Amino acid sequence: MFHDISSRAAFAFALCTAAAFAEPTTDSALPAHRSLDLKINLTLARAPLSAALHDIATRSGLNLVIDWPALRDARIAGDIPVTLSLQAVPARTALDAVLQSVRRPGATLVHMIEGDVVRITTELALSREIETRVYRCTDLLPTALTDSERGDLESAVTRFWRSNFAVFAPPWRYPRTKVGPREEAGAIADDLKRSLSARRMEQIAGAVHNVGARTSWQEFGGLGSVTIVGDTLVVTQSLDQHLRIESLLAQLRHRLPTAKATR
Repeated sequence: MFHDISSRAAFAFALCTAAAFAEPTTDSALPAHRSLDLKINLTLARAPLSAALHDIATRSGLNLVIDWPALRDARIAGDIPVTLSLQAVPARTALDAVLQSVRRPGATLVHMIEGDVVRITTELALSREIETRVYRCTDLLPTALTDSERGDLESAVTRFWRSNFAVFAPPWRYPRTKVGPREEAGAIADDLKRSLSARRMEQIAGAVHNVGARTSWQEFGGLGSVTIVGDTLVVTQSLDQHLRIESLLAQLRHRLPTAKATR
């Protein structure tokens, strides 16, 4: 189901209790990702939720947009008291701690990065917003062989041709051909990389398809879909599902072996 995000955002601005939520908190605001990674100290003693969020925005330089209509629908008011003490933690951690402290059964607050702005809303509101996103997965694919590995493959190809010379001659022995053991090994390595990359993309797409509720995907009556385009995934899903997909891909990047450095 599609919703008019712009009108909802405008309404959120109008109802916002602190002007800092709608205006940049610094003269030269940092990109949202960098601001979320800045370490801050945060001590709150029964501070209203709106004041707690304003404090985080001021200390980190974040531009926050609060979807107060969605929070109000979830019966989460801006005056809910928040008490916590955090020292030298990323603003992202502090923001998540504040949002978790006011969650209610069936009403979880989340933050979404939208350009240079961080939007705070509910999971339910995000589940009603469908968006198509492109995820580049090049760094998750098998790397090319090193020069040393290509040399080993070239030697193996040469031995193979020599051992089977009685059956058929190697292609570089035919007249008018420029194919040699190096070119043959290179072609094999390239074919192998393409095959492994295609298989890895299918595995990643399968993992993405298993994220979240099954009923959100087209096969089970939902609107979600995943399409593989080369080394890229094109995913149509609700915004709350996109959050889970981003988390999954981040975990894969952390757990998969690092790429080998080629010489």
